[in-house]
Amino acid sequence: REFIDGCWRLAFLDDMVCRHELDGVVIKGEPIVFPPKKESIPYRYKLFLEMYGEDTAEVWKKAYNKTWKRAKALRGK
Repeated sequence: REFIDGCWRLAFLDDMVCRHELDGVVIKGEPIVFPPKKESIPYRYKLFLEMYGEDTAEVWKKAYNKTWKRAKALRGK
């Protein structure tokens, strides 16, 4: 249960960080456009379940903490 809840939190944090870091970025003349959060966050959740489902708790915590630090740094901006 902790892992499932953590994947939801990670999906939310990752979505927030990516939207902030990539807002206004243009690649090859095309602006980056995000889907609505109601689509993006569940997609990220499923992705993280697949990505980390077979990893150790240590690997999972490291990935989560890295994203948490990025999100926390955005608060100060």
